[in-house]
Amino acid sequence: MRAQPGWVTFLSLLFLASATALEGPVTIRFETDVGPATLEHRGHQKRLNHDCSVCHHQEEQGVRKACSGCHKLRLEAEEGGPPSYFDVKMKLCRGCHLERREKDRASTAPIGCAECHDIKAKAN
Repeated sequence: MRAQPGWVTFLSLLFLASATALEGPVTIRFETDVGPATLEHRGHQKRLNHDCSVCHHQEEQGVRKACSGCHKLRLEAEEGGPPSYFDVKMKLCRGCHLERREKDRASTAPIGCAECHDIKAKAN
């Protein structure tokens, strides 16, 4: 049996790494003004057919930036600057959930504060 050239191994590893990168993290925990929220990231990716641009809009050379890189807490957001993280998430996340519920009455997409946010954790 002939040994595989190094570039075949490299390309194989690159392919595996890119496939994993498309999946992203299983969950993401966001620290917010009203308490932390946990997003089932992998589930959202699957429902959106891996169209990352639905939620992520800023890319620099193929690298997605964290939302908090531009969007600050409400108290820290500057007038005329990017909208606060809270405002973005309410429009994007809650807006999408409300839309899903309007289209499908059986949808369980969360829309109440405590359905996404651990309000008790914020109080502590």
